[in-house]
Amino acid sequence: MRHLWPDIQRSLAALAILALIACGPPPPTTNPVRSLDAEQFHNLISAQEFNGLVAVFASWCPPCREELPHLAKLYRKAKPENAQIVAVSMDKGDVQAVQLMVNRLELPFPIYYVGEALADKYQIVGVPTLLVVRQGRIVEKIPGQQSSRQLAAKLKTFGAGGS
Repeated sequence: MRHLWPDIQRSLAALAILALIACGPPPPTTNPVRSLDAEQFHNLISAQEFNGLVAVFASWCPPCREELPHLAKLYRKAKPENAQIVAVSMDKGDVQAVQLMVNRLELPFPIYYVGEALADKYQIVGVPTLLVVRQGRIVEKIPGQQSSRQLAAKLKTFGAGGS
């Protein structure tokens, strides 16, 4: 067995190198997550000029990680000029897990980290939750994962002829 140990060590080292190459380094931070307290975030979206969608998420939530890329695609291609898209994290702890997810998903819209205080402020019972905001007022709260089609339909209501 002793004579196999160097071979085992070389094999393990090779596997570790392959794993690093396959995974690669995390993408660079091009969209830094901004930390706010619940009141600061409330002031941001309650401004009279705020119109749009607020995606409430957590980095550990698989449905959130599926929904956010759909919002990113809409943001890049179909966002009406008079609507905003932002996302806010309810993660526990620090902002690092959120930033890693934002980097990996290449999310282009503003991302805020508020933490669990957001749940109390807006009576959020689960993630993902979509908030529809018109002129600084939350007019609709939609719990659960939304499809690309559902997100596009909500965003379209901010365009010409929208409600």
